[in-house]
Amino acid sequence: MFNKTVVSFYIPGALTGAKDIYFTVPNDCTLRHVSAQCITQTATLQIFDDGVAITDDMTVAASTTPTEITKDEMLNDEYPQIRKDSVIMLDVGNGSNCVDLNLVLTFQDG
Repeated sequence: MFNKTVVSFYIPGALTGAKDIYFTVPNDCTLRHVSAQCITQTATLQIFDDGVAITDDMTVAASTTPTEITKDEMLNDEYPQIRKDSVIMLDVGNGSNCVDLNLVLTFQDG
């Protein structure tokens, strides 16, 4: 069984401008799932691997149910393979003043 790693981010308050979040992955992995939520209003999200988009530009809805980003929103409808030490960027657009943004990404080793 492959190990899974979950990475989460929370931006409290109103998102009054675009935000970019950067982190590196410690090993070769595959992005398997993304869950995103705003409490009010909406935002956009696109994910990049070393500057190359690996997901479509997606809308994060304001809802009590998180938006789930699956294989269909990945480029070429494939789970992206990510190399060790790659820089992942989460490009978050403020949409219409998203409040309390939650992002959860699930990676699988290999």
